[in-house]
Amino acid sequence: MFTPPDEHETPTLLTELLDRYGAAKREARTHALVLIGALIVNPLAVHPVADGVGRLALLVTTYELLAAGYGVARYVSVEQRIFEAKNSMR
Repeated sequence: MFTPPDEHETPTLLTELLDRYGAAKREARTHALVLIGALIVNPLAVHPVADGVGRLALLVTTYELLAAGYGVARYVSVEQRIFEAKNSMR
């Protein structure tokens, strides 16, 4: 069973992660998708917040993909579209 690092280590671990990511990105050591993948896996392991780590990872992934020039598909809720359509007919 995985145990995340102690909460007191989190700031140091995240600072080091972002420093290394920034350096690798500037030096173009490897493809952007590989770097982004590595960037996301680490916070999931460090688990910097009690709730919402997955949402945080999605936000960072989306931001970095857009910054690297990739298009990101938007999630469209079919249920929301039906709800909006029903309400617009009233």
